[in-house]
Amino acid sequence: MTGSFEIVDDLTCADVAIRINAHALEEILVHAARALLSILLENPGDFSPKRWEPITITAENEEMLLYHFLDELVFLKDSKKALALFDGGSVEKRGDRMVLTGTIAIDEIDFQRHRFNVDVKAVTMHGLSCKKEGDGYIAQVVFDV
Repeated sequence: MTGSFEIVDDLTCADVAIRINAHALEEILVHAARALLSILLENPGDFSPKRWEPITITAENEEMLLYHFLDELVFLKDSKKALALFDGGSVEKRGDRMVLTGTIAIDEIDFQRHRFNVDVKAVTMHGLSCKKEGDGYIAQVVFDV
């Protein structure tokens, strides 16, 4: 058998990365959810929530809390056909875990109203970071589109 293959970098635009600066971890979550909505929709300003639901996420650190939070928003989009934004809450350290308790605002996907740019398939671990830096936090997330 003859032949070969090569790995070609920069052939596809299959990922979208975001970087967030904020004073508090809760603000990181607010901005991350808004960034996700802005990636998904041409018209994120047309987000119009009809209901609010509680959310609780537990993780071993800030990075994984951010990951699981965004993963939950992608899951809601795919499984419940709903878009969501973080409407407020708190993050606290409980033992060796980080716990987010709060509320998300939900808007059912309506193709008459929502114009999609791309479909975010997943939150990736590639380049994921969320850490305290100085007086605030800085985070980075890569979405698979």
